[in-house]
Amino acid sequence: LFPSKWDNLYGCKLTVALFNVPPYIILPQNEMGNGSERSYSGTEGLLLKLLASQINFTVDYIVPPNNEQRGILYENGTLTGAIKLLAE
Repeated sequence: LFPSKWDNLYGCKLTVALFNVPPYIILPQNEMGNGSERSYSGTEGLLLKLLASQINFTVDYIVPPNNEQRGILYENGTLTGAIKLLAE
């Protein structure tokens, strides 16, 4: 009744936050907007592609605005960067 969802995600689109951190994640120079089927590379980028092919999912990535990258949690509870994207 309930197939294992960890072995095969049946092509589901997963949204991830990526930012340019060579040599781990390398995004194209002109990467400004969001969308799917865009290129990325680097060591962690290749691992993400391998994981996507093994578990059968597609990657849709967004870039945190204003080069905020990982982000900050401030004392007043506001968030920035990838942490904010995850919370939203």
